[in-house]
Amino acid sequence: MLALVAPLTMMVCAPSAMAGRLLESGHDIDLHCGQQNAECHFVQVAVNYVRNGSPHPNLPVLVFDRGPSPQDVPAAINRAFGVGQVPMTVVDPQTITATFPVIDTNHWSAIFVASDTNCSGCDLNLAPTGSPPAAQTPDSTAIASRTKDISNFFNAGGGILVGAGAIDSGGFGNITFNATNVPYYSFVATSGAGEVTGPFQRTAIGVKLGLTDADLNIASCGTGCTHNSFGFPPAGSRLVPVENDGPTGRFITLIEDTDAPTASFTSVPPATTTATSASFGFKSSEENSTFQCRLDAGAFSACGSPFAVAGLGEGRHEVDVRAVDLVGNVQATPTAFAWRVCLDRDHDGFTSCSTPPDCNDNTAKVHPGAKEVPGNRVDENCDGFSAPFQAVNGSIDFIFAAFKSFTTVNALTLSKVTRRAQVTVSCKGKGCPFKSKRVKLKRKTRLAALFARHHAKSHLGVGVRLRIAVNKKGLISKVFNFKIRAGKLPTLTNLCQIPGRRRLRTSCPVFTT
Repeated sequence: MLALVAPLTMMVCAPSAMAGRLLESGHDIDLHCGQQNAECHFVQVAVNYVRNGSPHPNLPVLVFDRGPSPQDVPAAINRAFGVGQVPMTVVDPQTITATFPVIDTNHWSAIFVASDTNCSGCDLNLAPTGSPPAAQTPDSTAIASRTKDISNFFNAGGGILVGAGAIDSGGFGNITFNATNVPYYSFVATSGAGEVTGPFQRTAIGVKLGLTDADLNIASCGTGCTHNSFGFPPAGSRLVPVENDGPTGRFITLIEDTDAPTASFTSVPPATTTATSASFGFKSSEENSTFQCRLDAGAFSACGSPFAVAGLGEGRHEVDVRAVDLVGNVQATPTAFAWRVCLDRDHDGFTSCSTPPDCNDNTAKVHPGAKEVPGNRVDENCDGFSAPFQAVNGSIDFIFAAFKSFTTVNALTLSKVTRRAQVTVSCKGKGCPFKSKRVKLKRKTRLAALFARHHAKSHLGVGVRLRIAVNKKGLISKVFNFKIRAGKLPTLTNLCQIPGRRRLRTSCPVFTT
């Protein structure tokens, strides 16, 4: 899948979780910019492209270059970006050893290999000599000796920029190459295809990359510029052309980028909102990306930032965005944002998005910590209780006699009871004289004797539950709950019950109109 290969054997390196970017150009952009002040924008585009895919894009560039001063690559970088703006270290390829220089992404953002001498003025290798001509490739042979390290650097995310010189794989006639005489581009998976003459044309990807016609067709030489071309990339390669020569369609500049970009949101709606429309801003981790969006698991379609959606219904919604880089790599897992639209269906100024939610507008879950607001008729904590409610009145007086195995009721009287309230007495357990009965209240005093005289001496066994409930429709009920104990007076628990609810509570908020 990657373009870097071992010398001569052409064994493609295995792809990694993160791979770098490669740009191969048949233009001698280092010579043209460094010595002629042409194609400097091409140098900017190329250097930025390969560095920006690196895990450390601000690290220096490792330059393989030699030759008469000024050397083409450092001169071109300084002229394209400004002196000192791009840090670099220049290494003469003929000083390369098995351990020098160190080649890894902890030291360099990218490697820039200078153009070959066959461009008539470029720096690397020597012109062929003899008849038939014999290749002289000391620089490319030295670079090829570190192909494994260069490949590992690329697979770790490092950028590779290689200048013109592909013609050395066969452009000098019947030249024999071997391990000590290696063609210039042997460390990439493309081969030279010969010289071509302009005008040169950008592909759609070349346009997106940022190259211009002026970058490709140098005004000083018109359509007569001769540059190198490449053979078709091998099967499985991710190389794509950004420039060709038009008439023959030969590839002049190619790039490779195997990593998919990642989209991230720059603006989103609130997590909960009453708005039925929303707008999203986003960006990509890679320049020149396009985007695809979808709403609520629909189909992806092309979109731009900002992305707007409208006509949303109440409930949860999700927008997914994925980025597509300029060579077509698609983000595998979309970037998602979910939010909720809530409506004020009862027009009380509160919605299911309110804090706490209005349960009259949706089926929100209980929020036990929420505080009820008197008089607004909103169930803030979603427990089925909304203001206003009043509680029934009622006071209880009692006298019990406790024995080891039973308890008797000597007096049990209810007074100060709310008018028209109903009183029910229930008894459950051993010794109960009845299960449940309704007790009539005296009209004037609203007072009742809860145990009839003939039940007063009943022996209520240990564990008996005696309950007195005072109820009136629309009011909070009051419940007195006695539990008989052995040799001790019964325990009394005061409980209440909210209208329309079955659960008894130890406390019920009381509101008045």
